Amino acid sequence: MKKLGLLLLLSTLCTGRTEAQQEDNTWLLGGTISSIDTSIYKSCIVTFNNDTAIFSPTPGQLPFMRTNGILSDSTGALACFTNGENMYNRNYEIMEGGSDFYPNANYPGGFPFIQSYLLLPYPGRSHQALYVYGRGKVITTPVGSLVAYYQLLMATIDLQANGGLGKVVERDILISSDTLGVGHITAVRHGNGRDWWMFVPHVYLEDRLYAFLITPEGVLPQGSVDVPLTSYGLGQVCFSPDGQWYGRFNAHGNVPDSSFSTFDIYRFDRCSGTFSDRVTKTYSEDGTQGKPGGIAFSNSSRFLYVSRWDTIFQYDLQAPDILTSEVVVAAYDGFTADYNLPTLFYSLQLAPDNKIYCCVSNVNSRYLHVIENPDLAGLACNVQQHSVHLPVFNNFLLPNMPYYRLWDWEDSPCDTITTTSSALVSKQETAMRVYPNPVSAILSVDLGGEMPKDGLLSVTDATGKLLQTLTVTHHTGTYQIDMTGYPAGIYFVVFQDVSGRIFSQKCMVAPE
Repeated sequence: MKKLGLLLLLSTLCTGRTEAQQEDNTWLLGGTISSIDTSIYKSCIVTFNNDTAIFSPTPGQLPFMRTNGILSDSTGALACFTNGENMYNRNYEIMEGGSDFYPNANYPGGFPFIQSYLLLPYPGRSHQALYVYGRGKVITTPVGSLVAYYQLLMATIDLQANGGLGKVVERDILISSDTLGVGHITAVRHGNGRDWWMFVPHVYLEDRLYAFLITPEGVLPQGSVDVPLTSYGLGQVCFSPDGQWYGRFNAHGNVPDSSFSTFDIYRFDRCSGTFSDRVTKTYSEDGTQGKPGGIAFSNSSRFLYVSRWDTIFQYDLQAPDILTSEVVVAAYDGFTADYNLPTLFYSLQLAPDNKIYCCVSNVNSRYLHVIENPDLAGLACNVQQHSVHLPVFNNFLLPNMPYYRLWDWEDSPCDTITTTSSALVSKQETAMRVYPNPVSAILSVDLGGEMPKDGLLSVTDATGKLLQTLTVTHHTGTYQIDMTGYPAGIYFVVFQDVSGRIFSQKCMVAPE
């Protein structure tokens, strides 16, 4: 990593990283409060210990529909979780300040959409978590009536409050009022190794994702990204563990009539947040067998897996032609479980044990399928159907969580964060101010009377790219910087004095 120079500015609020991150080492699975037999529709905790997954019932009954956000601490112990309606602490109790995030009598078991909320460690803030959620309603669109988010919101959780039981210390902070989809929300670590990219689809436009940068300052909108997409439908999205691929699976219509399903994958740049080199496939082009499912990447990021109800496919991302590398690695074997219900394939999730777990589609089931060796080609990946027998019924859900073991993109333009530097001066210790903020044209920088008199004033974008500099000699206080023409987003204004100390402030360029 780069250690010196003005690019150190992004480390102003950095607290250092833990190489053995285990924020995804605990999962929760379960059923709903309105199920057939409430004595067994409870929840279970899944603890990953090296290559072993341990499944154990939890005390009491926890309501789950489709939303399942979970965060462990750096040791892998459960810290908090949400079903979309409430935020719960490690004792499975509603956290202080954590009730009624989505108050709706129609959803007593939590929010009923997959990948609809996101729970992450707060970048640069020790012992805090950040929660992204939405408020939805049915809207009329050119493609029919759809459920959409009309507000995307965030909350901050202090995980050390109340003796470690946590407390929601702020909530309902507006992030976006665009018309967004209520699923397909996912994140990947920024190339600087600290921040996160988050993407949310438009509810019906086929060429638009909304980008957000999650930093120590909060969730910062980066505008829309024009990407050729298959229209938003029932399915799943994820990033590859190396952060270089973004995958989407969508199912449309009603099986078996008027339905089709697709997957799209793209190359992704963790510095710029841009997508390229789309590869896409439509299953059942005759529109009769769309079939719902999911998508996941192997731990090495070489193989892509797509599940479609009765089939699991593997694709080799290193093949000259990805689509022709398709191999059917599993076909549903007809096994039926409790109440004679089928155990079809649905969502996929790469776990800390490097296996990919697959939940059962459309029914509450006590079974999971497992891809035992996802990094092996063809049938050697070893799909074991219904090999995990859960102690509880699972309402066809898996946790929505990113890949935590991805860090800085070394030697890239945005590999700008260091963990320690005696030259840095925090925002709280500097008199430097920038205004107006957000800015659309001229930004005023007030260095203040307490600041050093000589140095270099610079502007960088969020990736650390140097945009302009100004030599300051015996400053008198205020300088003007022309920000006209810069794209909407986050920027940093940096003053480095002659002794090497660095002062920084963040500003936003407003959308036109």
